[in-house]
Amino acid sequence: MATFTAIRNAKQTAGTLAGVLRYITQDEKTRIDDLWLVTGSNCVAQSAYTEMLTTKQHFKKTDGQQFFHFVQSFSPDENVTPQEVNAIGVELAQREFPGYEAVVATHIDADHIHNHIVVNSVSFETGKKLHQNTADLMKHRQTNDEICSAHGLSILPEKQEKKAQGMSSRE
Repeated sequence: MATFTAIRNAKQTAGTLAGVLRYITQDEKTRIDDLWLVTGSNCVAQSAYTEMLTTKQHFKKTDGQQFFHFVQSFSPDENVTPQEVNAIGVELAQREFPGYEAVVATHIDADHIHNHIVVNSVSFETGKKLHQNTADLMKHRQTNDEICSAHGLSILPEKQEKKAQGMSSRE
């Protein structure tokens, strides 16, 4: 089973984007022998920072939100390889962020294997800025569940919403 969460990066500068990309692509977190578990979606992972900045400059959208950072975490009990986890993350990035550059980095240095997904805030195709809200996050989670199911992985059960006990106007 994989959970999908958004990471809030309050500071949104080109330097912060560079720092986050450096962090998620560290060799000690993403490398198994000669295999580097970092993949670009709509970009080359090694030059993603330059490509993302070039997109922003081309469309004159260098201010405001620079990127979005997500984490897709898998249960330690799940029978999944690091390569499959990376492929699942790439599939999610391609389905949820078409037209946007994204880097998927699979971290294998923790008890639970997980992907970091960093998405450019500006589309390289249209120049439109990506905006995210709670409804978007819920859609990403639904897509995450669909992809995991297709790969034979378990998914979290639907959260049961409790009905709020309302008060009558007399109360």
